[in-house]
Amino acid sequence: AIVVSSTIATVMPLGYFAVAYSSLDASVQTRAEVKAASISRLIVTTPKLWRFQEHRLEGILARNPVRLHDENARVLDREGNLLVQNGPDLSWPYLTRTASLFDGGERAGLVEIRHSVVDLAWNTLIVALFGLGLAVAVFVTLRLLPLRALNRAADALTREKERAVVTLDSIGDAVITTDAQGRIEMLNPVAEKLTGWTEPQARGRPLSEVYLLKDTLTGKILEYPLQQ
Repeated sequence: AIVVSSTIATVMPLGYFAVAYSSLDASVQTRAEVKAASISRLIVTTPKLWRFQEHRLEGILARNPVRLHDENARVLDREGNLLVQNGPDLSWPYLTRTASLFDGGERAGLVEIRHSVVDLAWNTLIVALFGLGLAVAVFVTLRLLPLRALNRAADALTREKERAVVTLDSIGDAVITTDAQGRIEMLNPVAEKLTGWTEPQARGRPLSEVYLLKDTLTGKILEYPLQQ
């Protein structure tokens, strides 16, 4: 129960985060590459002036693809100097992905996209809480089901024992039961009458002390076939 419930509580949030993060990573990288491809075409047409065309660069950042409220896109030259940016300033945590800009096959700069992962963190927390609740439910279920089955088995065993005791008490033969070491556990009423011992008196005593076998002709005490 502990292993299964712990696995559920751990795997659900980790699995969700891994899948969601991978999807977000691929999406941000794709947007960075699309923006970089559009800006690279602008560089080819105006290789010496593209750095100063801030409005066109901002337009490309905003449109290719559409700007998101939790994303910041920036254009940097080859020295890493900021040329333009579009989108809100983001606080950590965020995911950063880049794509290079090229001018005739040479690296001219890069596009950097930062995407907030706050929503991902909150969604992971929600999944973790749901997984914890599910884990508790599974733990309780796995713990209670065996107990219920055990209780049913115990009840059935008790009923069988009661029927056996009633049967032994009602038959005309003397019946004595012992444990593996030959210590008496039970005498039925006929055995009590024939041995002269009550069940409480005989319980736990060796069988040879309560039940003596004698030869009817010589009166000699006989060895016990049961012990042999």
